Amino acid sequence: MDQQPGDLERAIELTERCGALSDTLARARCYAASAIDALSVFCDGVERRALIEAAAFATERSS
Repeated sequence: MDQQPGDLERAIELTERCGALSDTLARARCYAASAIDALSVFCDGVERRALIEAAAFATERSS
């Protein structure tokens, strides 16, 4: 199936209408929180902090 003019706009409209983006972001935040919690078994260090920052960054940005 080839892309037609207006397909992207229609896909964005449908995604916004059904709340898919907000649901996806909420799920991503849950996964990130779980990942951050799982890192608590490791000693504090540069690597652990970098992973925590990466998880937070990935879920805090909005675009």
